[in-house]
Amino acid sequence: MIVRLANGEPAWKGSGMDADSARGHLNAVLYGVDFHPDLKLDAARWPDFAGTRAVARVDLDIHQLTGLLNRRPDEVDGERRPVAIVELRSGEVVALLGPAGRPARRFTFLRRDAGDPAEILARFCEDTNLAPERATLLPQ
Repeated sequence: MIVRLANGEPAWKGSGMDADSARGHLNAVLYGVDFHPDLKLDAARWPDFAGTRAVARVDLDIHQLTGLLNRRPDEVDGERRPVAIVELRSGEVVALLGPAGRPARRFTFLRRDAGDPAEILARFCEDTNLAPERATLLPQ
């Protein structure tokens, strides 16, 4: 859907935002979540997560995760699973990996960087406004 002004121009033109930023902002308004233009998502970083361990379980379906990140998770080459690679404001990079072959209702939270898993998960919750009760740390 494109919202247009009376002169036919897309409403986001002249706002200083590009089309993706404007779409994310409108989704944030519609779904009642904060807009996070400074979070970076980059599926090309998936190979960096080879051999990483699961840290937590995040109870969100794919639509809720899309709203939370203002972008749909990618499917990475060779993996038929939804994957979202997120660089947090702190510079730490985390991944959320969904199940293969069915709509994702739960994501596995992976961390690449060293540090306390609880702190990294707390920063992810803070940066994305994820309710902390939606994330459960796994035994290490």
